[in-house]
Amino acid sequence: MNLSKLSVLLLLLTLFASSSCRSQSKTDAILLKKVDSLNATDINTLIKSGYIRNTDAAIIGTYMISIAQSNNTKDWTVKQLLDSVKAKMKQADNAIAVKNNFGKDSVFIRLPNGNKMFIGMGELSFEKMIARASANLPENYDGDYNLKINSQENIKTASLLVSRSDYPALVGNILLYKRDSGQLKYTKIGDIFEISKRIINSKEFAPFMDSFK
Repeated sequence: MNLSKLSVLLLLLTLFASSSCRSQSKTDAILLKKVDSLNATDINTLIKSGYIRNTDAAIIGTYMISIAQSNNTKDWTVKQLLDSVKAKMKQADNAIAVKNNFGKDSVFIRLPNGNKMFIGMGELSFEKMIARASANLPENYDGDYNLKINSQENIKTASLLVSRSDYPALVGNILLYKRDSGQLKYTKIGDIFEISKRIINSKEFAPFMDSFK
């Protein structure tokens, strides 16, 4: 498959998001198409049908380019390419799990575009760490830290404070978790930093600290 076309498809993969379903027959028809005929509408249909996840879109696109660089994929079907992508993703995750094996829970870093990056196995998933650290938070904080993250202005204030923190990736991940779980508007800026402090001091987070620096 032409690499310039793959680059365009990578961009398109990151733009589509939907939860509606399409018929299985339409998905099957796309999977049987040749890779070179894959287009933006096909990608959107595959995401909507659940065959590929929007949260993995950028990762899938990157692997598509990598596979095309090392194989002659012009005669492949879409299913062959995506199966190869999934196999490579699984191999990569298995290698990370062997290298960073500290427990039985999968640990992911959230990215701003919605993707998640697997960083190993731990005693607790990052989501469980956040949930535990969110219990019994202080009622009040000083200054801007007492603001709830429920307006564009307060989001900007929170983002500025996050950028100045010692662990911006960690604090940012907590913000993204609260956003994705619908809790952000009920959360104070100070809560985010208090949760991050508790996580940093936990034994479950220690093996992954370098990934969040």
